[in-house]
Formats: sequence, C-alpha cells, structure tokens
Amino acid sequence: MARVPIYRVIADDLLAQITSGALPVSSQLPSEAEMAARYGVSRMTVRQAMDQLENAKVIVRHQGSGSYVRDAPGHLRGMNGLRSFAAEIGTDGAVVESRIVAQESTSSAPTEVTEELASARATRFVRLARVRLVDGVPATYQEAWIPFTVAPGLAREELVEGSLYRTLTERYGVELGWANQIISATLATKKLAGLLDEKAGSPLLTIRRTTYSKRNVPIEFVKSWTRKGFPLAQRIEAS
Repeated sequence: MARVPIYRVIADDLLAQITSGALPVSSQLPSEAEMAARYGVSRMTVRQAMDQLENAKVIVRHQGSGSYVRDAPGHLRGMNGLRSFAAEIGTDGAVVESRIVAQESTSSAPTEVTEELASARATRFVRLARVRLVDGVPATYQEAWIPFTVAPGLAREELVEGSLYRTLTERYGVELGWANQIISATLATKKLAGLLDEKAGSPLLTIRRTTYSKRNVPIEFVKSWTRKGFPLAQRIEAS
C-alpha cells in the first residue's frame, strides 16, 4: 500500500478541525512556521498542505494577513488602505458588481451624515445607495453621501468603471487623503434583509467611514452592512 504523503495527512487533520468546528468559519489558521513546528515538518510541507485546502476552497489566503477558514461565498476584504469595495474584495479573483438602489441629489440627510460632513459646510448632498454583489451573490449594502459641491454631476452620471473613488479622483480631481472608520455589528432589519437576500435578524457587519481629502475636508460619509462570509482582513504594524 502506498504511503500517504505527509502534506496530505496535515491537510486532512486541518480539514477535520474545520469540519468539527475546532477551527470555525472566518477564523485565522496558525502561521506556516507555527504549523511546521507543531507537525515537525518543513514549511514547504505545510505550504503543500495549505495548497490542497486552498484548491479545495476550504481556506483562503490573504497576503500580509494570513490564512482563514472559508465560508461560502468565502471572500476576504483586504482593508489595508483607503480603497474601493471592489479593490478590497477583488484580490482573490472575485467578480464584483453593483446594483444601484438610489443615485440622487437631495438637501435632506440623516443627522449622522450632516454631523460627519459638517466641516464641508454642505447644504446639498449626493446620495448613492448600492448593493454590492460578489460572484453574483449580494454581499454588502452601501449608502454613500457626498457633498454636492464635491461632485455636482454625480447624481446623473455613470460611475467610472463602477467605482465611486475612481469617479471622484478622475472626474472631479479629488485627492483622497485618509478616513475614520468604525466597525460594529447589528441585526438585519426587514429592509436590509430584502436588499441582501438574508433573513431578518441575521447578523451583519456594519462599517461607518468618513473619508477626507488631502486638504482635510470631508468628501464622503458611507455606511455599509455586510453579510457573514465576507470577513475583514487587516495588516497591523507594530508601533
């Protein structure tokens, strides 16, 4: 009887841990060095085992962050910079599309929007609401608010290749600078459940982001609600 390669033994052991729930969905796997020490093998052998799991779509690797247990649809959002949703989630070859729910100019905005964009002294805003789909599956619902003076034609124009940030930079000359972001959790309302093809009461990841230009002027406030199965991945440097 042919001997089973050690990398297959490691892959099967990790798969058993994932199946049993010992390594739950979205959890980070130990590093290659840690697993090499644990199993008493080389990092190359561990890498072969990880290749097996990745090819089977059991895990997903994210450069600079690590390897994670995958859940359908199983795409990580790489949030290591100020980037569009498509750039965040498209690092593993996913197809990202948008379904526009609203694209309008208005003088009426929620209090949290006017407060976050107060220093822009805006009296009118462009509201852009979209469902973001990953490989055809609703992943995130986003509502973005932009001061009208920043992009006055945005309410009636198509986005540059579907990207708000590209539109702001290429069409309106906005230089993106930095952003404040708050991540929390909430339960899906009936409206959000309908938009995301989810069940009401399901857990959602909520992100509130205020983006500033290089001149320290707020140019966007966006709030998004993301279904489970799209975990965030961030690289954190030691200070």
